[in-house]
Amino acid sequence: MSRENFEVEPLDQLEKRLDSLVNSINLATKKIDMIDKKLGSEGLVNIDKFYTLQEVSKIVGLSPYHIKKDIENGKLKPLKRGGRTVFNKEKIDSYTKD
Repeated sequence: MSRENFEVEPLDQLEKRLDSLVNSINLATKKIDMIDKKLGSEGLVNIDKFYTLQEVSKIVGLSPYHIKKDIENGKLKPLKRGGRTVFNKEKIDSYTKD
């Protein structure tokens, strides 16, 4: 890049841009704090973790084959996330109670 194409902003314009960026960061921080308060004291722990068929197999102590059969028979209902078959903790708990 040659010096001819390089524009230098006056200091006051640069300060205004920096102030604008600082204000944007402060606003984002306030929004994050509000979301954190809504989630409660446990924070992101409340968000579902999804488990694969192999993980469910280890959790419940049954073979993947047996779990697939239970899915076919309607005893365990999988979720589809991003084209993958997964299970959340609630579904697994319900399955183990039956």
